[in-house]
Amino acid sequence: MEDKSFNLLTKIYTELTGKIDNIQYEFTSRMEYMHTELTSKMDNMDTELIGKIDNIQYELTSKMDNMDGKIDKTHNSICKLENVVTRIENDHGNKLNALFDGYKQINDRLDRIETEVSKHEEVILKRVR
Repeated sequence: MEDKSFNLLTKIYTELTGKIDNIQYEFTSRMEYMHTELTSKMDNMDTELIGKIDNIQYELTSKMDNMDGKIDKTHNSICKLENVVTRIENDHGNKLNALFDGYKQINDRLDRIETEVSKHEEVILKRVR
């Protein structure tokens, strides 16, 4: 009976060892498959993210170039306006100087006329008395 028990135990051990080896093989296979799938998905995500980052970088670069152009145009416009304002200030300054010179000449003439009128007034008053 011992031989039968031993044979039975040996048979059970052999079957269990085979099943354990089979389970271990399946587990290892599934883990390798999952690792391959995860690696593939991670690579796809990396590629997708790099593409999106490159696209965003291109858009930002394009927008910055556009802004640089607009800033240059604005700067040029401001320079032109400064030149126009300077020219207007000079023109108006010259015109104001001419007006003040004319005013002074008229004032001087009026003073001379007033002096002459005063002289004539004195002569008329002397004659009338």
